Amino acid sequence: MPNMSNAYPPDDPHVDREDQKAAWQMTVDLANFFKASRIIVHPAVEHTAETFWENLKKIDDPRILIESMPVVSPLGGLDRAFGTTLADLREIKKKKEICLDIVKFIKACVYHKIDYKAELQQALTDLKPRYFHISGCVIENPVDQHDNMWSSSYDIPWVRSILEEYAKENDIYLVFETPKVDDD
Repeated sequence: MPNMSNAYPPDDPHVDREDQKAAWQMTVDLANFFKASRIIVHPAVEHTAETFWENLKKIDDPRILIESMPVVSPLGGLDRAFGTTLADLREIKKKKEICLDIVKFIKACVYHKIDYKAELQQALTDLKPRYFHISGCVIENPVDQHDNMWSSSYDIPWVRSILEEYAKENDIYLVFETPKVDDD
């Protein structure tokens, strides 16, 4: 499944619109080449709800799923304004399917000082996601990570058990994201 951040706000003077369009077209071309049934899109750090929806219209494709995001971006440590809360994800779900990234969702909960276990259970009920990403992380660090699962500080056995239970009633697709090394 190709994965790409959403287009930047229309008034951002630092973004080359033609490069942005070319990157999106390359994503669609790759999805077509690999006969991908889904394209995972990240809400960009700079987006508000309004600019997110404006820009999603520009790249709309029926295969798009929107990935849940942490608040703090690894790109410069900026705080994301949209796509980090269950309320945001409920709004997105009205128009697009959600790819629930477990670690990003947990990090957003910790950042917002919300019990991630209760919130994750509520997300499964409210969003009914079929697509999941999972990796490792240290939840005390609010920055997005793809770390080794076995050195994580979240309750992996608990996550496994709720996903197993959820999968008894729902077909799910689980992607294990590989650890990032340095800036790789």
